[in-house]
Amino acid sequence: MEPSERLNVTFAGVRMRSPLGISTINMPIGARSAITPELHAEILLKHVEAGAGFVYIPGCNYMTEELLNELRRRARPREFSPKPDGQRWMKVDTPGSGVESLYDLHVPMAPPPENRLRTFDMVRRMTEILKRRLPEGVGLIASMAPLGDFPETVVMAGKKMEELGVDLIEMQISCGYIPGVDGAVEYYLEERFPLLMVGVLVGDNLDLAEKVTKELVKAVNIPVGVKLSTETGFPRVVGLVRRLRDAGAKYVQTFNTAPTIAPPDIYNRGKSRWPYVDGNPFVALTGSWLRPALYKHVAGITKFVPGIDIAAGGGLLTPEHAVEVMMLGAKLAQFCTGMLLRGRKLLTESIEFLEGFVAEQGYQSVEEFVGLGIQYIEPVDKVNLGDVVAKVDPTKCTQSGLCTDHICVAMEREGGKAKVRADACNGCGLCVITCPSQAITLVPRHQVV
Repeated sequence: MEPSERLNVTFAGVRMRSPLGISTINMPIGARSAITPELHAEILLKHVEAGAGFVYIPGCNYMTEELLNELRRRARPREFSPKPDGQRWMKVDTPGSGVESLYDLHVPMAPPPENRLRTFDMVRRMTEILKRRLPEGVGLIASMAPLGDFPETVVMAGKKMEELGVDLIEMQISCGYIPGVDGAVEYYLEERFPLLMVGVLVGDNLDLAEKVTKELVKAVNIPVGVKLSTETGFPRVVGLVRRLRDAGAKYVQTFNTAPTIAPPDIYNRGKSRWPYVDGNPFVALTGSWLRPALYKHVAGITKFVPGIDIAAGGGLLTPEHAVEVMMLGAKLAQFCTGMLLRGRKLLTESIEFLEGFVAEQGYQSVEEFVGLGIQYIEPVDKVNLGDVVAKVDPTKCTQSGLCTDHICVAMEREGGKAKVRADACNGCGLCVITCPSQAITLVPRHQVV
């Protein structure tokens, strides 16, 4: 699908044909032996056919044997797992809440650093395929991650990817899998790391994140972005992004999966609910639970850190979610869980929705509504709630009892039907959102008094 010019955006100085795409996913799902550079490139090109304005080349890691030997002398010693690579997904629903999540267990997340001596050829081959076949206006983003807090491990890779002609470099210091690795807590607390992709263990440390970013920015001549972690909350994320901006980063991507624990099996003495897995480790969480935290990140960065662009992904499951996050200040919106659950048709449907939305709402381009919602974000102590109260329509009340079966002191029952004591109502609206028959509304107080 070819988006119209109204969907064009300029992101970190690079013109892209649309603001929508698929978040970076390290590898296609499947046995590593089955994933060739050619097959991986074809998967990414299908994103482009669906309308993506950018694609990621994941795992852009490169180092020499000399650098590896030097860093071994400086790094924290660690035994690396001999287990073959494996992955398991689990979906958990909360009935009646409309909330779903995907848990992803990936083993091992601690490959030996020697892997970086032999994987770059695959990255190079995939990049060359994409450079030949990508249409104009599709940005090419190289994703890479440092080993430990050693800037050298991304500096060398960044230079190589710049030579291959990518448009942007995105440094990933956000991985939600890593806190589940043996020894991760000690690495984080002691700030001493092995030659391991440490993700959030560095990404949530403002000093270390700034240090690695600064060295990568100095080494290359193309824009550098940094992928943030869910674990860096608000307002801490504001301080982090200010430091990344001042270190030379042109954008941030917020954010990655969140580390968590899957719920235990309460009917099996707390054992793991993972199919064919003998434990319950810390794993990565994705899904709609991430979206409120994403909006917090995007709005906080937009409002308090001028001068840096934002790409947003995390719990975006509908076309409307993409528009919402852009109105909070993101220039790019990235699908991950939505694509896994619904396929690339979500991307195509979102492009079509965006085309119609721009026309119907009278915008000349998508860039006109980026950040439009920030004008309404103000300190909570300055917000005027309006003097309203609840009002019950007795013809709609089905006597469910929900509005009087908790902590509200303003709702009463008369003949089984709900009734509001206006003098005791503060207009919180809880009864409105919980009433199953939509019999309650909020109205100005003067209409009922």
